[in-house]
Formats: sequence, structure tokens, C-alpha cells
Amino acid sequence: MKKRPYLVLILTAILTVVCQCSMTNRDVKLAGHACKFTGTYDTDTSNYDGTFTCKNEDGSNLTCPYTGQSVTNSKIYLHNESSAKVSDEQFWERLGCSPVGEARPTATPPPAATATATPFAAPVAASTPLLSGEVSACNLKDGFINFKLVDDDPSFKGSDVYLTINETQVNCTLAGNNNSLLSCALPPGVIFPAQIHATIGDASTDDFTYDGGGCITQTGPAQGGEGGVPTSCGVGDCPPP
Repeated sequence: MKKRPYLVLILTAILTVVCQCSMTNRDVKLAGHACKFTGTYDTDTSNYDGTFTCKNEDGSNLTCPYTGQSVTNSKIYLHNESSAKVSDEQFWERLGCSPVGEARPTATPPPAATATATPFAAPVAASTPLLSGEVSACNLKDGFINFKLVDDDPSFKGSDVYLTINETQVNCTLAGNNNSLLSCALPPGVIFPAQIHATIGDASTDDFTYDGGGCITQTGPAQGGEGGVPTSCGVGDCPPP
């Protein structure tokens, strides 16, 4: 019998065509879910080589059964794999869903709005004045100033008073045995008029201006306003009266 090799080649080609089916958007089931397949299907091995696009009928993405969120992608790729080996769990995992049993994040509800406003820092409370505004003595050379207290027998110590002169804090004490006076150090280079501010605890008690009248310098009292004498002067700046 004469061999005919060309017939073998033709039969092989025919079998190849029969075994490899090309598909485009073919309706198929993958793990029981309706999808469309594009690629090749081997009728001999039942293997797929291509892409399964799995969406809802309206074209929207499927919803993960475990989280209720939309899938992160809609395509599953099989490369010479049998669709029968894809389980339902693997189907959802390949679409980007969390595996079954994995801890699912729960949305934390925002805190309920309340009518309580955020408290602001309370302003410094005002209190009864400690100082009468009268200066009984002031000496630039010796560096002190005595303020007359409103109360002749105060219930506080001089160190309890926080007093500033031109925004410079100075030390104060009750003047000797005379509890009616608060004696404070003058800051170096002080000039007049000077702003006096006093607090005790958290309460502001006094805020006034002292013009320096009667404050003794090395040569005499510091006077202001008349005869060409400057209204602001420091140690040695003011001429004799």
C-alpha cells in the first residue's frame, strides 16, 4: 500500500481546528456565574486560555458577597486551565474580594454632634484693686517705688503680687512694718510715664499710668511738662528743677 503523507498532514490540521475553538464574548459559566469569554477553548482538555469578563446584566460591577463592596476588577484570566477547577471562593478572590473568614473592616460611625461647644480659655478675672494709684515714694538712684495699698492691712504677702512696670516684672514686698505700702524695685533704665499692671493669682487688679512726678533722681525730683523739662526721663537724664 502506498503511503500518502499529505493525507496525514491534512487530518492533523483538521483535528487541530476541531480541538481549538476561538471565542469572542461567548456566554459561559464560571463557578456558576454568568460571564463572557474571549480566547480559545480546547475541546479535548476542556481548558480555557483567555479572559472571562464577569459583570451584572446592566454592565455594572458585581458585589462581593462578604463585604458588600463592589469588586475591584471584573476580569478573570485562565491560561490553559479548566473552568471546573475554579471554586466559588476562588472566583470572588480573583475579582478582588476578601477571602471568606477574613476579618472585614467595619465602618466607624462619626461621633455624634453635641450641643456642647469647645470651651475657650477663660479670660483673666478682674478683681478689687490692690493699689490706690498713689505713689508715696520713688527713687531712681536707689531703684525703688512705693505704692499706697487700698487696704491698710492686706491679707497677702508682697511676693503674692505679680507687678510689671512697662511690661517688666519686678519684685515687691510690704514696706517694713507699714502694711499699707507695697514697695517694688524699679527696672533699670525705667522711663516715665510708666505703665503699672498688677495681678494676684489669676485676677487682674490694677492697670494705670504713673507719670514719674516726684520720683527722685540723683539731682532731684523728675518733673515733666514745664520749663522745657522732658516728660520722660531716666537716671541722670533730667536736669535739676
